Amino acid sequence: MQTRYRRAILAAALFNAFPAFAADTPLDSVIVTAQRFASSELETAANVSVISEEDIRQSAATNLPDLLAQRAGIDARALYGSKAANTIVDLRGFGENGNLRTLILVDGRRMESLEFAATNWNDISLDSVERIEIIRGSSNVMHGDQATGGVINIITRRARSNSASLAVTAGSFGEKGARLNLSRGDTPVRYALTVDSSESDEYRRNNRHRGTSATGRLATDLAAGEAFVDAGWSENFYQLPGSLTQQQYDNDPRASETNDSWFKRENYYVRPGARWQLGQSVEAAVEFNIEQSRNRSWVSNWPSYRDVRTQQLALTPRVRWAHGLGAWKSATVFGVDLSDATLDQDRAANPWSAKSKTVSLRRQGSGIYVHNTTHAGESLAITLGARQQRYAQRATDSGGAPTLETTATNTAGEFGLAWQADRNWKLFAKTATTFRYPILDELTTWGGFASPAPRPERGRSNDVGFEWRARGASVQVTLYDLKMTDEITYNAFTGQNENLQKTEHRGVEIDARWQFARQWQVNASFNEKVARFSEGADSGKTIPLVPRQRWGLGLAWQGGALGTHSLNATHVGQRYFGGDTANAYTALPAYTTFDWQSLWRIGAWEISGKVLNLTDRKYAPSGFNYGFGASYYVANPRSAYLTAKYNF
Repeated sequence: MQTRYRRAILAAALFNAFPAFAADTPLDSVIVTAQRFASSELETAANVSVISEEDIRQSAATNLPDLLAQRAGIDARALYGSKAANTIVDLRGFGENGNLRTLILVDGRRMESLEFAATNWNDISLDSVERIEIIRGSSNVMHGDQATGGVINIITRRARSNSASLAVTAGSFGEKGARLNLSRGDTPVRYALTVDSSESDEYRRNNRHRGTSATGRLATDLAAGEAFVDAGWSENFYQLPGSLTQQQYDNDPRASETNDSWFKRENYYVRPGARWQLGQSVEAAVEFNIEQSRNRSWVSNWPSYRDVRTQQLALTPRVRWAHGLGAWKSATVFGVDLSDATLDQDRAANPWSAKSKTVSLRRQGSGIYVHNTTHAGESLAITLGARQQRYAQRATDSGGAPTLETTATNTAGEFGLAWQADRNWKLFAKTATTFRYPILDELTTWGGFASPAPRPERGRSNDVGFEWRARGASVQVTLYDLKMTDEITYNAFTGQNENLQKTEHRGVEIDARWQFARQWQVNASFNEKVARFSEGADSGKTIPLVPRQRWGLGLAWQGGALGTHSLNATHVGQRYFGGDTANAYTALPAYTTFDWQSLWRIGAWEISGKVLNLTDRKYAPSGFNYGFGASYYVANPRSAYLTAKYNF
């Protein structure tokens, strides 16, 4: 850790050494994720990153996981190419199922799953995103389950003006797609609509993808607020090439385990809500989310067919009361999160045979939370919060396994300080407790239910850091330490998910940006972390699939009529294969990739060209080894994409 501290101090000193950027530039970003109401980043005792619409436009990323991975502390591991199918996004190094400890929100709506299926990233078009807020560190008080490593809130574009655009894309591996954006903001009922359709053969055999999605928002003003309805629908089909053996990875990386395995996902949601001001000191908000999905998968070489249907209901009322505390400004958020989710999973040997059994789950949750922010003077914000969360789960198996019923109540608390030393500096410290409940796939085995059933995960985190901004430059540095108890992982020898004894996650995160000339800008991110077991047979061993180092470096030139051009480098250090908790086998090699983007604006047209993996580096973002030989999931080789967008 001393080495990491020295690196953090060196980075801070380096960026503080440029006197040309000493002019005052206030830290005044407004975010909505930290308190579930609009608030200032200054009063948030956490490392907060905001990816703007312009950042997205200038990035070479073609999907959200690749965009997020350009920021410190975020790992993205794809299994099947560039379409983000089954891509795991992992904040702060939890490894194989790290996505279960990173809460993804879209406009505040939870993108969680009751099974191991990863976030459906293709439902979210990059063209529809206005900004992304990243809150690193435990956020269970405000957001509940799965917010152990942090929260990523993807905020879509609002109908603030009248606009329309149509974009078409073509590229490598038969990639083609079209996106339509419409919005109107000058009528009593405002609306925004995005429709996206794409398909690609992808690099490997039996790797085709096709998908269509539509998302929209209707909104109207109330006397002292706003009422709205968010809605969305999507359908995605993926062929599944499976993993590669060592020999295939070396000699035939396009190989597929089967020629007929596939996965199909259908989803829709409707989410009405309202926000309104109750006098000068009280603000209220509520949403009611109705969501249904159906996931079907066929893996022919197991053989295994699954048909999973889920329905989720969620009601999220809350209020913020600006009550003051003597001479100090003080506001408290009170909220309740209620949820009722059901899952029915039919299993069969193949899609055309009779089902062998049905596993069903019902999970009812209730959470209550309170969070206070008090300003002790003009510079110091003190935050204090607590949550109590209860989940009751009942699972049945038509195959004859005994019914599983579990009830668990957990609490989380946090205390933080955020100090604005001057207009350019913010320093913060935070301590918090965290929890996570097991999902259905962690409760089940091939023959029934895990015995004993995994207990909820628990942990304690500590963060300390600073942010410095001046004209044309910024740097954020955070040191974190997270100790987990009962972290859940799969045991290949017992065939079920089990609680580990203790694990620890600690590291340093650095994000920096410097506009060193009028047309030139450099962006950098660095993350060094230790994620290891701290008790048991594997004590001292590294948690699989977690790189010790990850860094990114980007250089952008804004040439006006000549276009905007950027080159991005990403380095990921070596990782142990998934399943290798004893670190007994060779590690997945480190790799460095380069991506290029050029963007031209010509009247109403935007033309962009992207070349990914510019040097044609061969690498595997993910792989597994449970003692029966290594398996690899290879990344795409060099690929190129061209997009033409017309703004009406």
